[in-house]
Amino acid sequence: MKTTHEFGTSCTVENRWAPMLDKWLAESYSIRPASMDEQWKGIDRVAIDEDGMPVGIDYKCDEQARRTGRIFIETVSNDVSGRKGWAWTSEAKWIFYLVTPDCVMAFLMSRLRKELPGWLRRFGERAAQNRGYRTLGVCVPLAVAQEAAEYVARLDLGDGVVLQERDSEEDPEPPAGGLAMQARLFAEGEQ
Repeated sequence: MKTTHEFGTSCTVENRWAPMLDKWLAESYSIRPASMDEQWKGIDRVAIDEDGMPVGIDYKCDEQARRTGRIFIETVSNDVSGRKGWAWTSEAKWIFYLVTPDCVMAFLMSRLRKELPGWLRRFGERAAQNRGYRTLGVCVPLAVAQEAAEYVARLDLGDGVVLQERDSEEDPEPPAGGLAMQARLFAEGEQ
């Protein structure tokens, strides 16, 4: 039996977890909710970085990823209308992808977009059935997604957020900033 995906359910999931991300982000940065115009651009929150500049952040909250071992990167929002998915359309600089209840992968949108063609070749495109249309995307294994993330934070460890890029593609360490995090989501103790 196929399950129909409900957009309202996705919004409910994000609304349930967004306050936790807000609290975590506000520990390090001044933040505000996005304006309606910013929301149309795929931005959920705006943080003020160390230089006083506004930085757009898009939240993704996934209650299935821990169970499935994969995150869903949306490439086509609606296959009937042809509307592209958030991976191509979001104007946010950062994607904070929460694997509930406590792990955040912080992606630079530019880096995620560079990874996307390879992920599509390796893992293929999958469909989520909605009422009258399908949403398409790639299901990326957590370990692979972690490699592309700028850093991974465990909220239950009190890890802070840093809106910085790694120094290079080869640099496996998260940016400096007093982070107590390990740069791997399920590296120890959770299988």
